[in-house]
Amino acid sequence: RVEPGFHLVRLSEEMRGSSIMSIAYYRDGSRFVVAAGNGMVVTWNANGGEIQSWRAHDTAAVVVEISPDGRWLATGCSETGGTTLRVWRVAKDWGASPVEAFSSDWMIGGVFSLSFSPDSRFLATGGWGFSGYSAPMIYDLKSGERVSILQWDASRAIRYAPNGKLLATGDEFGKVSLWNVKHRTRVFEKDKAHSRIVSVVDFSPDG
Repeated sequence: RVEPGFHLVRLSEEMRGSSIMSIAYYRDGSRFVVAAGNGMVVTWNANGGEIQSWRAHDTAAVVVEISPDGRWLATGCSETGGTTLRVWRVAKDWGASPVEAFSSDWMIGGVFSLSFSPDSRFLATGGWGFSGYSAPMIYDLKSGERVSILQWDASRAIRYAPNGKLLATGDEFGKVSLWNVKHRTRVFEKDKAHSRIVSVVDFSPDG
């Protein structure tokens, strides 16, 4: 429950004068997290009041996502040539700030979308790497290792299916694709699904 007259007026001093780039709710609805254009991330109690804030990136934190089990939080930024992905462990104590688990600069041109697997074991990232055909990347959360690359997709949007077996992606040129995660293969594609960038993809709850 977000009441603009309460939450959005009483923004953290850390975010004052900055844009809200992305918002993500914890699954139980108790808290939500805001990523800001100045690189700050702020956690709010859904019933009112800031819980904590911290600097996630030196430039705009363009996307934030929370794992289904609430134990992980990921942020992405468009800082070309820098650390564009950071993954944080969320403390059980609401008052304790998340602790950085690992980071990555593989997507050198920016991370624009994030999706945790339904079992909270993996994180998929969409953005720009070292070439025009940047590949979606998948990380093992426990080890922090990059474990998979889905080749030849200029990904801007990404989302796991509810069963965790498929990924949907949308690219810079209007294409929408479905991927078999295990085999790293594209099983469906629709060129020019849109005339411009596909910035969001999602699945229905029943898949």
